[in-house]
Amino acid sequence: MNKNTEKTIEEISKKIERPGIIKTLILSIILVLIVGPLFIKYNIWIALHLSFLTWSFFVLCLPVARGKILIGKPYFYITKKQLKYPEAFSWIIALTGNMLTLAISSNPYWKTTITNLLYLIMQKPWPLWLVIIACGFATFFDSYLCNYTQHRISRKLKVLCRLFIAGSFLTTFLLTYNELILVITAPTFQ
Repeated sequence: MNKNTEKTIEEISKKIERPGIIKTLILSIILVLIVGPLFIKYNIWIALHLSFLTWSFFVLCLPVARGKILIGKPYFYITKKQLKYPEAFSWIIALTGNMLTLAISSNPYWKTTITNLLYLIMQKPWPLWLVIIACGFATFFDSYLCNYTQHRISRKLKVLCRLFIAGSFLTTFLLTYNELILVITAPTFQ
């Protein structure tokens, strides 16, 4: 290797922090654990589609999946630049993918419990869209007001961000509990 290549490798390795690599590895393991059984049961395209729908459930219905690892890290590795708003990209991708799936066919939603629950949430505007609205509000409020301006943030605003996240989880649980019980106890149609 020449000196320029060695210098570039050293610069890149300094930029990649260890917690980011550990989070990426943990996410990759979780992804394999989710996708693995789907590959065994279905073909590769259906398994990837179900994996996407499962990911979109976590993005749209829980304020913990923000896209920083799944979208932000690959973007960083390819372009060597930080993605400024990964949450916005992940929400746009999740909503677009679900709208296309609903427009083409609802069959993929009936194959797993999580995707079935996502289908029920997408089909019932009232009151289940409150889950998506509450999660979106908690995600963007926490990401843009609490994380990106952390050095200037007051203690009250941090508590408010955590309350929004807890409220989003509570909204998801309370509004989808009955549907989740119905989905779990219903016979599955393959």
